Amino acid sequence: MTGAFDCAKLNIDLPLLEAPVPTLTVDGLDVAITWTSVEGADGYKFHYVPYLLVEPTASEEMGNRTGISGSLPLGSAYYVVARAVSRGMEGPFSNVEHFVPGAEK
Repeated sequence: MTGAFDCAKLNIDLPLLEAPVPTLTVDGLDVAITWTSVEGADGYKFHYVPYLLVEPTASEEMGNRTGISGSLPLGSAYYVVARAVSRGMEGPFSNVEHFVPGAEK
């Protein structure tokens, strides 16, 4: 194939997103996970996977919410992370948090 191609430079202004900083609170079987808001984010994604199970990571679109909470069954255990989203692009993962509701302290 011969010929010349005229390539246009494409400038897209996407914000560089920071990783949110998570905070985990466990009170018996009640668990609350919150994370810091990230400048430039238009939403957040929450990822979780059961501890020691061979299952894919599940995720939830959180919109502008910066946390999730609920009661979990005794014996459940999860790894969780959050990430900021902007214009459909996902930022880096937060630090990984792990919890076992109802476990002895």
